[in-house]
Amino acid sequence: MSRNEPSCSTDMEPVQEGNPAKSASFRKLSKTAVEADTVPKPSQSTAKQYFALLRCGDCGEFCLVLGEDEHNRKGCASKLRLTCQNCDWKHITYTSKVQGQSYEVNRRPVYSMRTLGKGHTGARKLCLLMNMPPPPTTRAFTKNSRTLLKHVKEIATKSMGDSAKELKADTSDGPTNCGASFDGTWQRRGFSSLNGCVTGISIDTGKVLDVEALTVSCKQCKLHDHLDKDSEEYSLWKADHNDCKANFRGSAPAMEPEGVQRIFNRSVETHNIRYTEYYGDGDCKSFNRVEKVYEADNIIVKKKECIGHVQKRVGDSLRKLKRDTPGLGSKGKLTDALIDKLQNYYGIAIRSNVGNLEQMRKAIHASLMHCASNEARVLHDHCPTGSTSWCKYQKDKADHTNTFKHSAGLPLEILAKVKPVYVRLSEASLLGKCLHGKTQNQNESLNAMIWQRVPKEVHVGRDILELGLYDAVCHFNMGYSFVLRLLEALKIPAGKYTEAGCGLEDTSRVRLAEYKSKEAS
Repeated sequence: MSRNEPSCSTDMEPVQEGNPAKSASFRKLSKTAVEADTVPKPSQSTAKQYFALLRCGDCGEFCLVLGEDEHNRKGCASKLRLTCQNCDWKHITYTSKVQGQSYEVNRRPVYSMRTLGKGHTGARKLCLLMNMPPPPTTRAFTKNSRTLLKHVKEIATKSMGDSAKELKADTSDGPTNCGASFDGTWQRRGFSSLNGCVTGISIDTGKVLDVEALTVSCKQCKLHDHLDKDSEEYSLWKADHNDCKANFRGSAPAMEPEGVQRIFNRSVETHNIRYTEYYGDGDCKSFNRVEKVYEADNIIVKKKECIGHVQKRVGDSLRKLKRDTPGLGSKGKLTDALIDKLQNYYGIAIRSNVGNLEQMRKAIHASLMHCASNEARVLHDHCPTGSTSWCKYQKDKADHTNTFKHSAGLPLEILAKVKPVYVRLSEASLLGKCLHGKTQNQNESLNAMIWQRVPKEVHVGRDILELGLYDAVCHFNMGYSFVLRLLEALKIPAGKYTEAGCGLEDTSRVRLAEYKSKEAS
C-alpha cells in the first residue's frame, strides 16, 4: 500500500475541503440512499375503520374520526381523541389505565424486560418491532424499576419468612436449629466482579431462607471521586450522601464470606432460626467466619460437604496427576474419558450408600477396581454380587450370561499412582461429611435464575441487582403465582392470558421436574 493511500480499516472518510467527515454508518443508513417513492405510506388503522362505521350519539351521523394526540403520549399509553366531524361532540381517553403514578401499559413492559435481563434499550427495540409507541423515557423506566423493587422485595421477604416458619417443629418460642446450603455467585468471572450475591437454602424444604446482595459500586461516589477528600465541597457532598449504593468494601472473593456472615448474624432476629449445619463447597473461608457465631448458645456450626463438589475433586485430582506425570495420559492409560468415568462412579458410590460410611468406602474402592479391570486382569472381586448388581460382570456371572465386555482398563503401574488419590478421597474425615447425600444443586439453580434477570454483559447498579435477586427468589419459592401476587400489589388486573399463562408455566415446571427425577432414578 502506498504511503499516500487512505487505510481501509478506518470508519471515516478522508476530510475534504468544504465537506465534513462522514462515518460508515452515515453512508449506509443515510436517507439519501433511499428513493422517496419506495418509502411505504402509513395505512389507515383497523380501529379508525371501525369507528367510521358507528353513528355519533349526538347527531346520529356516520362522522366519527379517531385520532392520536402524539404530543401528549405517556410512554406506551397513547392519548386518543374521538371526534364527530358533523357536530362538536368529542371524547378523549388513554389506551391504558393509571395505576398509582404510572400507566399499566408502561409498568408491565418494565417488569417484562427486567425478568428477561433487558433494560430500556430492549424495551425500545421491542416496541419498535411490535409497531407500538415507544416505552417511557429512561428516567421513567428507572423510576418504575424502583417501584417494582419495593414490591418484589416485600413479597420475597415474606416468602422467605414463611419458608422459615415451615421448619418450626414445635410450639416453643426458642430458635429452631436447621441445616442450610450456602453459595456465593458473581456477576462476572474471575476476581474483578463488582456485584455478587449469597444465597441460603433450606436442606429440609428446598426453599430460599435468606439472601444478600453485595456491590462495591456506587454511581454517585464514582462521580465525586475526583474531589479532594479534604476539601469543603467533598465534605458537603459526603454529608448529604446518605443513600450510598455500595454496601461492601473488599475484593470479589471476599463477598461470599461477608454475605454468609451477615445472613448468620441476623438469622435469629429475622427468622428465629439457627443454621447449625453448614452445607457448602470445599472453600472453608465462609465456614470459618460463622463456625462460632452461635457460641454464646453453646452451639458450634457443623460443616457438611456438597457431594457434587466432593465428586468433582476426583476429576480435578486425577487431571492434576495426569498433568504432572509425563506419559500418564496416552491411549490405554489415564485418558480424559476414563477420568470422567471414574468421577461418575465415585459419585454413584456416595449416593448409593447414604448413611453408611463403611459401605461407602467399599463401594468407592470397588468402582476403581471395576474401571481398572480388563480381560487379562479381572478385578471385580470387590463389586457387589448377584443378579441385581450394578457390575455387569457379576450380573452375568449370577445369570449365567455373557453380555459384559471389558474395556482397556488401567495398567498396574498407572493403577498404583491413582490409588493414593482414592485413599485420600476415601478418608473417614471427608466421607463422614457426605453421609447426608445432599448437594448444592438447588443453589446453582437459583444462581442461574438470578443471572437470567441480571445481564452478565452489562454492569448494573444495586437496585437492578436486588430486583433480579428478589425476583428470582420469588419464582424459586412460589413459581409464577408470584406474578399474580405482584400485579395485585401494583393494583394491576392480571388479565385472562396472564392468569392462564402463569398456571401453564407452573404446570410445565412440575412436569419437567418429575420427568427428570424419574430419569435420574
